[in-house]
Amino acid sequence: MYLDFTLKPRAQMHQSIPESWNSFVYILEGEGVFGSQNSSPVAAHNVLVLGPGDGLSVWNRSSKPLRYVLLAG
Repeated sequence: MYLDFTLKPRAQMHQSIPESWNSFVYILEGEGVFGSQNSSPVAAHNVLVLGPGDGLSVWNRSSKPLRYVLLAG
């Protein structure tokens, strides 16, 4: 799976990922909160390696768009 997302300011989303898959996120532009609402924001040009679970939740709390790619398989 290769997905390219752009979240508008103040938007949130959830993407299901099969639990047996390995996955990571690369943030291209902006800053977002990944995983849980209590997590610290992560800025552009960072990679997040995801642990096992049923998906990825993302919040864009900033006033600028957030663009990132999710790779899993």
